[in-house]
Amino acid sequence: MLGNFFNNLLFTGKYIPHGHCYLWQRELVWLHIVSDSLIALAYYAIPLSLLYVVFQRKDLPFRNIFLLFGAFILSCGTTHVMEVWTLWHPVYWLSGSLKLITALISAYTAFALIPLIPQALALPSPTQLEIINQRLQKEISERQKNATTLLELTELQNAIINSANYTIISADTDGTIKTFNLAAQQYLGYSPEEVVGKLTPEIIHDPLEVEQRAEVLSQEFGVKIKPGFEVFVAWARRGIADENEWTYIRKDGSRFPVLVSVTALYDSEGNINGFVGIGQDISDRKQAEKELRELNIAMQNAVEGIARLDSSGRYVNVNRAYANKCGYKPEEMIGMEWRITIHPDDVEMLILAVHEMLTSGKVEVEARGVRKDGLFFYNKITMVKACDEQGICNGHHCFMKDITERKLTDTALQESEFRYRQIVELAEEGIWVIDSKARTIYVNQAMGRMLGYTELEMFGRALFDFMDEEGKQQTSEYVDRGKPGIAERHELRLKSKDGKDVWTYMSTSQVLDKKGNLLSSCALVYNITDRKEIERQMLQLTEDLKRSNQELEQFAYVASHDLQEPLRSVTSYTQLLAQRYQGNLDAKADKYINYIVDGASRMQQLINDLLAYSRLGKRVQEFEAADCNAAVQQSLCNLQIAIAEKNAVITYESLPTVMADEFQLVQLFQNLIGNAIKFCQDVPIIHIAASRNESEWLFSVRDNGIGIDPEYADRIFLIFERLHSRREYSGTGIGLAICQRIVERHGGRIWVESQSGEGATFYFTIPIIRISAI
Repeated sequence: MLGNFFNNLLFTGKYIPHGHCYLWQRELVWLHIVSDSLIALAYYAIPLSLLYVVFQRKDLPFRNIFLLFGAFILSCGTTHVMEVWTLWHPVYWLSGSLKLITALISAYTAFALIPLIPQALALPSPTQLEIINQRLQKEISERQKNATTLLELTELQNAIINSANYTIISADTDGTIKTFNLAAQQYLGYSPEEVVGKLTPEIIHDPLEVEQRAEVLSQEFGVKIKPGFEVFVAWARRGIADENEWTYIRKDGSRFPVLVSVTALYDSEGNINGFVGIGQDISDRKQAEKELRELNIAMQNAVEGIARLDSSGRYVNVNRAYANKCGYKPEEMIGMEWRITIHPDDVEMLILAVHEMLTSGKVEVEARGVRKDGLFFYNKITMVKACDEQGICNGHHCFMKDITERKLTDTALQESEFRYRQIVELAEEGIWVIDSKARTIYVNQAMGRMLGYTELEMFGRALFDFMDEEGKQQTSEYVDRGKPGIAERHELRLKSKDGKDVWTYMSTSQVLDKKGNLLSSCALVYNITDRKEIERQMLQLTEDLKRSNQELEQFAYVASHDLQEPLRSVTSYTQLLAQRYQGNLDAKADKYINYIVDGASRMQQLINDLLAYSRLGKRVQEFEAADCNAAVQQSLCNLQIAIAEKNAVITYESLPTVMADEFQLVQLFQNLIGNAIKFCQDVPIIHIAASRNESEWLFSVRDNGIGIDPEYADRIFLIFERLHSRREYSGTGIGLAICQRIVERHGGRIWVESQSGEGATFYFTIPIIRISAI
């Protein structure tokens, strides 16, 4: 049937071409051909243009109407083409069908256009479009200005947020971080790229603190709050700002305390759309609180009494030491007036001190306190003015130090000084003290009597004022040649007030400061005028009698013996004072007690050494055969502590048996070995040897110590002669003098061979034949 349909459309059997109607007049035929062809071309061009516009303008209104118009015009153009075709081919069924299609399309288009007419009429005119366009331009301009203002405000807001020195972190309702300011970056070590939109604030919090806070909130709300973001915003969700102390954890794991305030953020409709937390570093405050706690603990446990009084003079705070010293409990003294704790006779003095404190800000005063039981005690009070934030005085701080023991010590010292001064003033020998410029600063009565002056007449005068020119030159040489810290002994000829020569023997000791600078010199002066006269008359005395000063020995023995008892009392009571009150006094008092104990001990040692030295001149035991090996063994036994302390290595060869005082022989070896150990900076290595000469045994004690300058090889055997200060090496400087006396008593001689820094070898001889004691 489809084939029949198409055959009917193209059927031309009984019909004549349309050209017959025009009688095939050439001009008329061509007129219709040209006219229909041009119309057809125009009709075909118009829908193509419409289709182009439709496909180019996706937003074109009434798009379907444009397509229908295109189809209508295209079908109209086709009918005109069929008009040209039917001039020769009478396919009128096909031509009629095309006209029917055109009619249908036209009718549909007409009906489709009717409802669009109101919409088309509602479209603005060009004038209206121009007005609308102008309004749009103005609105766009205003929006651009608003956008610029908003941008500036946003930049200002960011600048403010980033300029803050506290952390600002905002998050949305589920906890994701949205804002992370510059301070947060600097404090926590994270960059915005690491946290914004990725992490929650939990990353910077201590999990243990979060758990503890969750438990607290659960109890407060009566609802289980799980550890997490909700812990930070639970109160903020309920419209209440939450402020808490937290510990922030940096990216590197370090921690610091912060005070965080969390508030909710709301949109335009009043709904919560996020939260913001502002954190302030409170490390300094925490440290200050810690220090304040420690200060309060220290104040309460301080040995020194500390109290705070108000402007009316009543106690508002006292520590235990202050209250205990006054015989009260701390709480008993709160509100008590200070006059109750002060001796009545000292109240006026304290009132004046308070007035001075209010003027100067601080005052120190010593007063007597009164305990609750009525007993008195001495204290040193330091009062410091206290002011409020406006600088207005609101009381004062009181620091109390118990000085009762110091007062007792001062009394004991005054008594001791009085006894010592009595000894010095009543001494038969002169005592002369000069300063660093050789000016007299003290002489005792014996020194004044020796030269015929009063103490006042000698005070302030130079040492050289009491000498002739020869004596001044000689003394100047002694001063120039003297070594700091080394005692000097010289015979000097002085001039008395009446111009007579007074021969003196001076033993001088220097007083140095901590830096080794000379402060003063103290000389023990003996009048040897008579001895010099005797020496002139008795030239026949032996060299030993010339060097010996029998009067000096007798004096030393007697003086030393007589000084023992008062010195022993000073030493005993001072040691008892130190043992009983050491640590109960202030640092200065302890130091002064140590000075007394040390000075008394050194004086005791000097007296003992002086007695020992003086006794050597008296024969106490006949010489007998003495084994030197046994003597060395005994001396090593006596020195075993010093040997162990320095790990000393001591060797000796087989030693002989000699005729000697065995006790003094032990003392001789002990002193030489002890010096070798003392004056060695490394591990001491000491060797003892003996060799026989024709008539004597030659002993040697060799060490690896600091050595001795040959310049002082003779001086070291003088009594109290020291080459070093007591700070460097202990001792009295009498050991080698004792060795020399022992050797000389046995008829021998002693000397040293050494170079500084190369060790030393001490030699001494003991005759082989028996001799009489010297």
